[in-house]
Amino acid sequence: MPVSAIVTGIASVPRGFAARMAALCAALLLAVLPAFAQQLVAVPALSSPVTDLTGTLSSDQVASLDAKLRAFEQQKGSQVAVLIVQPRSRR
Repeated sequence: MPVSAIVTGIASVPRGFAARMAALCAALLLAVLPAFAQQLVAVPALSSPVTDLTGTLSSDQVASLDAKLRAFEQQKGSQVAVLIVQPRSRR
């Protein structure tokens, strides 16, 4: 098939449709590629706004961040959670 026929065929597609299809393809690509690039880590049951599985934060830091996140939830109605996990090993 000559290139001119392909270009003509593409030109006949409505712009809005082409833009939506390009955005959909990009979104699917961005959603699928990370699954191939990394292994997923199971998310534990979150019983509080801050879950530090690495011990990175001190107990005072966890308590302070927890209080701030709970206050944010009360003020805005939106929940924010912090989950700190071990980095996965590099190959």
